[in-house]
Amino acid sequence: KLKVIWSEFNWYPPTGILISPTFKLPESLEISVFDNDVHNTEVKTGISKNSVRIVLAKSRKVIGFYRASFTSPMAMKDLMKQVPFDLSKYAGQQGYIEVVDSTKTGSIGVGGFKPEVLDVPDIGLAEVAEKYTHAAEIAGIYKVVSLEPAMKSILLSKRKDYKTRTAAANALLSIDPLRNSALVQDVFLDLDEGQLIKEKMAAVLGQSSSASKFVVLQKGLAGSQRSLQLSIASIMVNSEEGIAKLLQAVKRGDVQYDLLSEVAIKERLAANMNVAQQEEFRKLSVGQASESEARKALIAVRMAAFDPAAVSVETGKAMFIQNCSMCHQIKGTGGMIGPQLDGIGNWGQKALTEKILDPNRNISQAFRTYTIKLKNGKVLSGLFRREEGAVLVFANPGGEEFSVSKAEIKDRIPSKYTLMPDQFRNTIAKKDFDALLKFLLATKE
Repeated sequence: KLKVIWSEFNWYPPTGILISPTFKLPESLEISVFDNDVHNTEVKTGISKNSVRIVLAKSRKVIGFYRASFTSPMAMKDLMKQVPFDLSKYAGQQGYIEVVDSTKTGSIGVGGFKPEVLDVPDIGLAEVAEKYTHAAEIAGIYKVVSLEPAMKSILLSKRKDYKTRTAAANALLSIDPLRNSALVQDVFLDLDEGQLIKEKMAAVLGQSSSASKFVVLQKGLAGSQRSLQLSIASIMVNSEEGIAKLLQAVKRGDVQYDLLSEVAIKERLAANMNVAQQEEFRKLSVGQASESEARKALIAVRMAAFDPAAVSVETGKAMFIQNCSMCHQIKGTGGMIGPQLDGIGNWGQKALTEKILDPNRNISQAFRTYTIKLKNGKVLSGLFRREEGAVLVFANPGGEEFSVSKAEIKDRIPSKYTLMPDQFRNTIAKKDFDALLKFLLATKE
């Protein structure tokens, strides 16, 4: 009898990433993978939106990857596949499995591990998370002080479901807001936390009575991805105090001006600004809107004029080697400063065009440079890689890692800009841009 843990709950809805506990990597690993994403389409052919990855625990390097693909119509017998992974190069190291569910019209599941590196639980993780979430909500409603240590443990556990952690954060602020606000703020500002939990913590802070919440939310704007900045800003625009911090963040370049033109922001901004803030906003808008609109117009023009038939993949590859390979790697070739780009073609034309021509619009937190000021006066600079207990690990521009004790850090300041050059719109001619884009779009897993 094969036990499988899968993403379906109440008929398909869940999407997200299931991360397994870490385990010692064997020479080879076989996983039984259930995936019905392609089968649920009308034509029953194509590439699944779901995937399975094997990841090194320390460096987070992806060392194994599987995504179902069918050129002929998928049959029922194809729902379950035995997928082998050759891990001989990494045997003995610690690793984990990521199961990615990217669609609400299908599901993915794993089990039957050979060798048995993991146990499949008898109760699904969604059901367990739902029970913990309800328990945390009850603890908050009734202010159960005796459960405060348990709520803290749940909040700080990065492997817990985000809904459960959010409920625990709300419970802690209900039980003792003065004592627990700092804990919620620390999770929100933690560089190693995901964007989703940060968005949830921002919402929790927005509902709190903490006197420092807008200072903390403003700090969270710097170095965050666009979606998180939008979530934070939508909280800040509900009061004059929050608006003051938001305008200050725009003024010093922590967020781009065009964030204020988002639908979720501009209406409440107009409704809640005082007279002085309206004047400040007017001054900020001078020259900003024109640059933003010009960038958007260029992106629109390049997308409309894209002519893949007039260029070759080979020319595009040459453009990649010339402009991108010193930082980015494809199929093991290139630098490791920026993200690995295997499968980058799945992004699509729009996302790739925006990233190349407007790289600072949405910077991944993992690839933003930080200035680290130490208590002894020393100043360091590097890309944040991960957290290892009492230390943070960064990498210099050459890709070499270095560790800094958290206790030694006085301040950690994110750069306003990505390391990716922001001049490609000027330095790469239209035809060369088309070739580069054609090459990237052809790079699929």
